[in-house]
Parts: sequence; C-alpha cells; structure tokens
Amino acid sequence: GELYRRIASNTPCWGKDVRSFRRRYNHRKGTFEPVRGTSISIPKGLIPHKALPGPLPGTRQQSLVPFSVTGASSWQGDVKTGDYEPPTIRQLTDLDPRTVWISGDFAGKGSYFTFARSVGPFGVMGLRIFPGNYRSAATLGAFPRIRRFALYNEKGVGFMVTIPSDPLTMKGSATRPFHVRFPSPLKAACITVVILDWYPARKSGGKKAPAPRPPLALSELTFFSTLDVEADPLTNLRKHLEKQTITWSAALGIMKRLPDGQILRALKEARSADLKRMALFIAVTRNDPRFLPWLIDALSWAQGDFLEQLSKRLSSPSGLPHLETMIRNTTLDRALRKLAFRVYLKGGKPSLSLLLTTMGQGDSRDYRIRHLVERTVKGDARKHLMEEGCKKSDIYRYSGFLWLFARWTAKDPRLSPTLAPCLKKKMGKSFTQRMRYLFAAQQCHNCGLLPQITTLYSKDPRTPVKARAVQAAASMEGGFALVKSALSSPNPVIRAAAVKAMGKKALPSAVYADFNSEIPDLAQAVQANLMSRCDPQSHSLLKSALGKRLARSAALHIIEECRFSPLAKAVFKLFNHEKNLMVKARLALTLGRLNHAPSFAHIHTLFWETFNAGRKLPHSGKKLYAAGTLLEALNEFPAQNLHPFWLKLLKNPLPRSMWSVITPILGHKCPPWLKKMAANPNDPLSAGAFRSLRLQCGWRSFR
Repeated sequence: GELYRRIASNTPCWGKDVRSFRRRYNHRKGTFEPVRGTSISIPKGLIPHKALPGPLPGTRQQSLVPFSVTGASSWQGDVKTGDYEPPTIRQLTDLDPRTVWISGDFAGKGSYFTFARSVGPFGVMGLRIFPGNYRSAATLGAFPRIRRFALYNEKGVGFMVTIPSDPLTMKGSATRPFHVRFPSPLKAACITVVILDWYPARKSGGKKAPAPRPPLALSELTFFSTLDVEADPLTNLRKHLEKQTITWSAALGIMKRLPDGQILRALKEARSADLKRMALFIAVTRNDPRFLPWLIDALSWAQGDFLEQLSKRLSSPSGLPHLETMIRNTTLDRALRKLAFRVYLKGGKPSLSLLLTTMGQGDSRDYRIRHLVERTVKGDARKHLMEEGCKKSDIYRYSGFLWLFARWTAKDPRLSPTLAPCLKKKMGKSFTQRMRYLFAAQQCHNCGLLPQITTLYSKDPRTPVKARAVQAAASMEGGFALVKSALSSPNPVIRAAAVKAMGKKALPSAVYADFNSEIPDLAQAVQANLMSRCDPQSHSLLKSALGKRLARSAALHIIEECRFSPLAKAVFKLFNHEKNLMVKARLALTLGRLNHAPSFAHIHTLFWETFNAGRKLPHSGKKLYAAGTLLEALNEFPAQNLHPFWLKLLKNPLPRSMWSVITPILGHKCPPWLKKMAANPNDPLSAGAFRSLRLQCGWRSFR
C-alpha cells in the first residue's frame, strides 16, 4: 500500500547519524567491503518481550495471536546498507529473504534497518517475523537465524524482543512464523530494528558451520497497526477517510486483507461511497457469490481495467444467471442491456431463448446485436445454436436467425448440413423473411432447394426477391437454367443479377448491348464480365462504346487491362477528333499504355501547349491537371528516349501540382542521368525540385 515512505539517509529513528554497518557497498566493484565504525547505540530501558510461535499451517488460529496471519501491514520500509540505497521495497510478505536483505549485506551485531510511516496516526500493536531463510527446510538451517533484536521509535521508547526457540528445532518450522504482541500500542513516526544476536548456521550433518559464516537471513517482518487489530476496522477506516488522515490507496491496501464478511458489510454500507467503491474493487477479485448483485450494478459505471476485470468475473458460471436476468429486464437502458449481453457472450454457449429475447424478429434495430453474436460465438457453440434453432417450427418468423446461421455457414461450409433443416420448414411471406431465406439458401449449396427457389422466382412479384432468387439458383447444381432465363427479363435489375451470377461465362450477344446502359448496376455487371474474359470478339462492342460518354471510361479501362492493341487506332482517331482537353488526356494515357508509337509526337506537342498555357493563366487548375495526365502518358512509352524531354521540363519553374505528378514518376525509376544532373552545381534544377526527388530516390548528398 501507500502507508510507507522512503528513508532518505542511514539515520536511525533515535540519535544522530552514526556508522552502524560493518560493511559498506562499493558501487564501482558492486560488492560490500568491511569498514571501521562503532555499532549503533541502543537506548536504555527497553522493555524485554518474548516472541510467541505462530500456528502450524492448516490449523486454527491460536487465541494468543490477536491478529490474522495474513492481516494487513501498515508499515513497510527500505533496507539501508552503508552508502547503498536500494529501491523501495513494496512486498515484504512473500517469504523471500531477497525482499528484506540486499544480497550479502548483513555484517553482524548492530546492523539495523528503518521503517517509516507516511500518513495516519497509527500505533504499532505487534509484529510477525520469519527469522530465517524460509524458502525451504534446507535453507533454513544453512543460514543464521535472528535470536534477539531491539525495536524502538524516534523517542527511544521500544521493546527488546527475544525468540526463545531456534526455528530449526520447531515442528513445521519451514513455514511457521513468530508473533509479538506489545502490551500497549507503540506510537511512532518511524521504527528502527537493530539485530543483537542470532542462532548460528549449521551444516547438513548438524554441526555448526565454520567461518566465514553466511549472511543472516530474514524472510519477512510485518508490523501490525491499530487498524489491523481493531474490532471494527470498517468504522475506523470510514472515519479516517472522512477526516482525510489516510490516502485512498492506503485504505484500499488495508481492505484487501479483510475477510469476505467484512467486504460484504462494506458493500451494504450506504454512508460512505468511497468505502463501497473500494469494496467493489476487492469483490471483483474474489469468488464469493454473495458479491454478484453489487457487481452487476457496477456495470453501469465501470470503465477501463475495472470493467475488464468485472467482465471476466461476471462471465463465470456463477455470474451468468445474474446477467441473464439483467438482459431480460426490458425496463433497463438498452445500452446497459447490450453491455451485459456482450459480457454474457464471453461466458461460453448462449441459450437460444435468451437470443430470441435479445434479437427479436430480426429487424434493423437488432443489426448490431446480430453482428455481435456472429463475431463472439465460436466453434461448437455455433452448431449447437443452429441445431436448437432449426428444431423450432416457426423459425421463419425469426429471420434474423436465418441470416445469422447463413453467415456462419458462409464462413464454415461444414455447417451446411446443419442449416438444411431450417430451410425445409415453412417459408415466410414478408419481404424480410423471404430475402433472408434466399440468402441462407445461397449458402446451402446442396440442400435440394432449387424447386422452391424456382417457384419463388416465378410467383413473387417483388424485384429484389427475384434478383436474390437468381443469385441463390446460381449456387446450386442445375440452377443456371433459371439464370439464363433471367438474362432475357425485361427488368434491368433482374438482368444485372443474372449477369453477375454468370461470372466469367459468355453472355448472349443481346445482353452485351447493356454495356452502354444508363442503369449503373447493369452496365457495370456487363463490363465486369467482359474484363474477366478479355474476349477478342468484344472488339466491335468496345469500339462502339468509345463514342458514348457513359461507357467510354469503362471501355478504355477494359482495353488497357486486356491489352487490346488492335483498338489503338480507333483510340488514336478519337484522340485527334476530340475537342475536350480532359478527354484527350485520358485517351492519351490509354495510347501510352498500349505503346502506340505514332501518337507519341502528338501527345508530346499537346503536353507543351497545355503546360505553357496553364502556367500563364491565373486559374488554370484543369489545364495543369490535364498536363499531368499527359505527362503520365508520355512516361508510359518505354521505347522513347525521354532524357531531353525531362531536361527541358525540369529547367522550368514548376508549380506544386505538377510536382505531385513528376515526383512519383521519376522517384519510382530514379534514372542515373537525373542523379548526374542533380549533382551538377551549374545545372539550373531548382532546389525544391531536387529536394522532392532526393526524398523519393533516397539520395543522401545535397549540393
């Protein structure tokens, strides 16, 4: 906790700063060296006291020990060794001697260390000590064990504590502590512990270990304050919190050692909001089911790490029933119910009845809920839900489930046999129900549903249903008969769905007339079919499409992707007759990608005309944009020597919009002549131009 602070010097609580250590830490060598000095002086009149052995592990607490073996410690501190100042020690109660002593630092009689209090008027009631290396029975005898030590405060008042029995000879000594209870609280701002005597180390045969002796071991030393032994710690904690005599984190550290009954009492405590919130932070880490009602309520305000811990705790088997009750409570806020549902899904297999309540009829409001279920539920839980859902005779009413099951089947085709029973039930009549049914049928490829889909296509008058039926039929064996019949449908939406369903298959010649259709979906479907096939027989169709404004861009794209060089003459002819500068630039780009050599000179001339005109006009964005497209077209001609052209261009002051085109072109190739040109200090290449090229080409030198 926060009930300690670092000691800035090696000064004990009583007296002046003295050399109290027989060894000093050498920072250069990283070792402890002997030094001359007197031992620390012990105040006179200290009250002698004996330490009582604690209970054996696994037995009930002895009545002589007034505090819990795992009780809170309000006192922790730093070990000080000569000039060496170690980092702050926060965990002294782990039976590890390395957290109390720095390795090899004990020098014998007179060594001491100091604990300090940071907040709160607490008195020390007692202490618990493991006076040896308690990591195992073997290490306990291999190291010296503390026998007698002095403990006093800054006024020189304290006790002389003696451990009457060697821990090595006691039953259960490997894990058995010693306890000391003082007759009255020792009020202190700091406490110094001075080692006076010890039990010697022994060999494995029982004899005393010869010199040099190993360092003294101390595994744990815990001070218990009045807060640890008070009959009503919650009341006193609340008083300290109200008076602000204890920090929030320090009080939380004390509460962590309280039993579940006290934590439950703090949760029921309505007078202190801080105390209740501390209890919630502790309850989320424990498995007592009595805490669950308060943890459920905490979902409404939990954030960050606490929300993550809370979700993990509530998603356990004991917390799922409480979450389910919360989800079914329709009077709660919808966002809170959704959060509870998200936590519930982390717990494993969700019940079908709860999903029916949460997802409802599958309308648009439940779209995010369905996606949440789709992402969260994994593995066998999906199959289990599909089997339970397909057993319902009215599954068609819950179209959201068909959509969910179809999405799972699309990702895992092995679920197709599990989905089939859902589709053989009665079909719904609403638009949503039929669309979800057809989407599910499209994922279930071999379910024998083609007759139902054909009937639905012929009888349902709604265009989206017919289009979805065509797509579903295309995924089934023998379904292309329905797709081919849909190609002759007078409805363009149905024809577009049929063209998409054909994929890369050849279309009837009459359908290609839709290449120039004003309906975007239909035209794009035919264009995608042509691009996927790159059929030379489509040259005449593409040639006619070049003269039409809506289809020209798609036709040029297909010609470029399929490398239809025979059509370069038609493109060049259109280039010469076109009046629109932007269209001419786009046609020039196609000619460059087709490597049409006769058009190079025309494009070169058009570029300089456009570039010079664009530089002179104040508002010439379109001309400069067209010049950039023409520049890309010129760069597409691989057989041409563009060196003189680039030299002429780069010697001109170029606008920023042109550099956005030039830099990627030259930076991608980084020709040697350009680097040579840039390295020439007499070349008029502008500094800004070279800086842009330098970044693209990775040149480190700059003239």
